[in-house]
Amino acid sequence: MAVSLPQGLVAGTKGWLKPKSGPKVTMHVPKVTHQITPNLDGVNVAHEALFSGALAPLFCKLIGQPYRQTLPDVLKALKAKAEGTGQLG
Repeated sequence: MAVSLPQGLVAGTKGWLKPKSGPKVTMHVPKVTHQITPNLDGVNVAHEALFSGALAPLFCKLIGQPYRQTLPDVLKALKAKAEGTGQLG
């Protein structure tokens, strides 16, 4: 499987996915959001990414595990930045 998202995982990006056996297909990431909501202890941070296209379910299955492994650290950094206790990047 080969995947290309030249602009990265951002809303509106377009790329392609090529399974080992099968045609190369284009895909579109219509939405990536980070929602930051104040609470009594600081903020809550939520993340959502939507994929569209014929092979979107396959793409989600293939990148899902690595994505889920790195997402907690990304969201912790975003939370710290929003609360003024850390930096992103």
